[in-house]
Amino acid sequence: MKLNNNKEKINILVTGGAGYIGSIFCSHLKRKYKNTFKIYVIDNLSSGKKKYLNCDKFFKTDLKNNLKLNKFFMKNRVDTVVHLAGYTNLRDKNLKKFYLNNFLATKNLVDNIIKFNIKTLIFSSTASVYGNPTIIPIAENSKTQPISHYGKSKLKAENYIKKFSLGNFKSIIFRFFNASGANTLHKIGEDKNPPEHLIPIILKGHINKKEVTIFNNFRTSDGTGVRDYIHVEDIVLALIKAVNYSINMKKKYIVLNLGSGKGVSSLSIIKKLETLLKKKIDYSFSTKRIGEPDTLLSSIKKARREIGWLPKKNINQILKDALLWEKYIYNNNSKNSK
Repeated sequence: MKLNNNKEKINILVTGGAGYIGSIFCSHLKRKYKNTFKIYVIDNLSSGKKKYLNCDKFFKTDLKNNLKLNKFFMKNRVDTVVHLAGYTNLRDKNLKKFYLNNFLATKNLVDNIIKFNIKTLIFSSTASVYGNPTIIPIAENSKTQPISHYGKSKLKAENYIKKFSLGNFKSIIFRFFNASGANTLHKIGEDKNPPEHLIPIILKGHINKKEVTIFNNFRTSDGTGVRDYIHVEDIVLALIKAVNYSINMKKKYIVLNLGSGKGVSSLSIIKKLETLLKKKIDYSFSTKRIGEPDTLLSSIKKARREIGWLPKKNINQILKDALLWEKYIYNNNSKNSK
């Protein structure tokens, strides 16, 4: 990639660099581009873990604290910000928590980006901004009508970035679909207890011999929701391409979906995992929550056209890596408890 041709290191700030996607992204940069980047990480460690950090300098700082954030930028020159920090727990009904962690934190970051003349912001948004779409697959120009607090807070952050990036800095907004899988090389994956997403929920439930509940009554072929799963390493690849793309980026603002472009139902996830495990998974059905979309499926044509990105790993690889990760976590926890 072009990045290796730079003589001077790019100073990159990764917010949420101790979290799931952030730690894998930083580890990838350190392994493949250690002579290209100086990596700063800001994380408040509310869900990220210090043991997964891989950076040149770490600052335990909350983005909601604008004074501390301002001091960071006064002391450290930053060229590019990759903003991966955020609050994602969809079970939480606390609107204020989403507003503070996803909108206010982003606003503080944007204000400092402008103040300190930082060139580029790459922002992790979500497919939740689309709400319950009427046209499938979902393109970036689809209506944004979020129904969750999470989606609403992310869209508010997107709009703030769009408003102030024009004429001030370049921004790339990624709308992630279902980030999944793990990085088996660095032994990093989603490490939340309780888990928040379907695949780790199923695997943790099975490993701990607990019944798993999946939602049904969707208007799909098997009655369970169809979702678009993307391997976390494909997300990392897109982030790298975005940093490279931004160097000669002509547009000031661009929105790109990141998904696989393929839909998989919850029940078929169970069946595929049973095949991998060579065991039955104990599960039951529960009626879907009101407002839950039947199908969420991304169009990824724009990401291919703009930054030359396509996902490399399919659902089978996602599940294999997720299973290896959950076994690794379980065995480690078992050793530590003895």
